[in-house]
Amino acid sequence: MKLRGILALMALVWNCAGAQTGWFEPALAVQPGMHEICTPETNIDRLNMHVRLAADNREERHWGIVWNYSDPDNYTRAILTLPRKTTHNDVYGQQATVTVETCADAVRSVTETVIDDGIDTDGGYNSLKLVYEEGMARLMVGDTKQIDIGKVPFHPYVGTMAYFTDSPANVQRITVSMHENDTPSMSRFVSVEELASYLKGSDDAAEGVWEYIDRDIDRDKAELGGRYTVATVRSGDGYDIVYLRGAEYDRAAWPELRVKGRLRPTIFKGNYDMEWISVDGTLLDEDTNAQLSDDEALLTLRFPTLKSQIRLRRVRLR
Repeated sequence: MKLRGILALMALVWNCAGAQTGWFEPALAVQPGMHEICTPETNIDRLNMHVRLAADNREERHWGIVWNYSDPDNYTRAILTLPRKTTHNDVYGQQATVTVETCADAVRSVTETVIDDGIDTDGGYNSLKLVYEEGMARLMVGDTKQIDIGKVPFHPYVGTMAYFTDSPANVQRITVSMHENDTPSMSRFVSVEELASYLKGSDDAAEGVWEYIDRDIDRDKAELGGRYTVATVRSGDGYDIVYLRGAEYDRAAWPELRVKGRLRPTIFKGNYDMEWISVDGTLLDEDTNAQLSDDEALLTLRFPTLKSQIRLRRVRLR
């Protein structure tokens, strides 16, 4: 496969005259380029994205789906490569391939799967489907039956979804169904300065800015996503944990002021039930808790099922 040519397709020429979704009869004729489908505005915990099209079958063709796109240096996409129509198998391979390409801060990683059967390589319709549920995303492909390609990276809280083709194509189906979860994606503050100003006037000991000190993590069960600085601010009957800085993995997925979790007071002073959104977007809420030290200087985040904890110290605001 000509990988250099495939990577060159990421010129990202968007054709966004208006997103069209659903079943198309007759088929929707589209030109080469990137076609936006939608951009979720909140966290989601289930997703089914399905694009079905038939590409021009005269030359080797590439088309695919894109998700978690925030800019040309941050995205994930699946590329279906269909072989050139020819009878000369000794010159041109007749197998289709699916390439999953993830780009994080301009660093690309690529995996490739060869498909021996179940793909229409003669100009007919094929489907690419992305399914996310229970904290895991899987990619499927096929003409009439779905071939499970395996797990793929997916963040349920960021990015545009789209499809692309490098040749004229007829689109039969574009559908995206999703279920929103209850965790807000961004805090109510429009800037870090506004957040800091609010906290300076607060006399609530559970509110404040906290920065990473150390960790005690079972590396077989968990990894540290970054040396975080976060703020805790009252929201309803509890507190939002608001991300400020420090992410070391997939930083594009964590803009400042994104909600990282939530604390809910218990009957025990300084103890809170906790929800925490991991670096890959998984909501952790099984026995998770937080404790504010007696001197109100330390906040400890505990993840018992992962045998891990993170300690944060209060930052004095000037």
